[in-house]
Amino acid sequence: MTPRAENHCPSWLARLTGRWISDFRSHFAAQRSSQTRLGPRIALILAVAGMAILADWTIKTLVVEGLSNGSSIDLGFINIKLAYNPGIAFSLGSWLPPTVVTIGTGIIISGGFILLVLRARTLNAVSTAGAALLLGGALGNFIDRLDGQGVVDYFHTGWFATFNLADALITVGVVLLAVGLFTNGPRQTKWATDSSDHDAMHRPRATDTIIGVDRRDDSATSH
Repeated sequence: MTPRAENHCPSWLARLTGRWISDFRSHFAAQRSSQTRLGPRIALILAVAGMAILADWTIKTLVVEGLSNGSSIDLGFINIKLAYNPGIAFSLGSWLPPTVVTIGTGIIISGGFILLVLRARTLNAVSTAGAALLLGGALGNFIDRLDGQGVVDYFHTGWFATFNLADALITVGVVLLAVGLFTNGPRQTKWATDSSDHDAMHRPRATDTIIGVDRRDDSATSH
């Protein structure tokens, strides 16, 4: 009777499988650590945006209650005067239907927030502040236009479009976000490139592992 061959896992396959499991665990742990660090940053952005929305809503409420009779407050270089803007920031797109403007801005804000969450870990302090102000200003105007009357504007210069605090926050936020991304981008990219190059140089490839194990097994067999 021919003896039955033992069914056992080759040593090189066992080692390779163990290495893959170890790499997967390390990757999963790194992802969880990254998400843990990401949470407080998103919370900070939402907190600053919430305060911006509150400040914008408070000023708009005071303006509507105090200047609905057509009166204004003269501050010299600028006047506070009630106006309604059916368009987007700085009266742009005022000729569009209010429903189109509302849906369009909602889609833009939603897409921007998703992008913000995905890119939050790469933002520095400047771009984080810009993102928070931009989000707060955009949401402030979006909430204001939900009643169908348009956004409440009150800063009137006579030589520029009438605007509000939310418009100013959006402008400052865009500038800070752009400056932060511009100053942080090259360093972040270089760090990521150097890190990936370093890992690629020092990480053993699966084929090298298999070949190395095969050679050791062959050597052990020959002896």
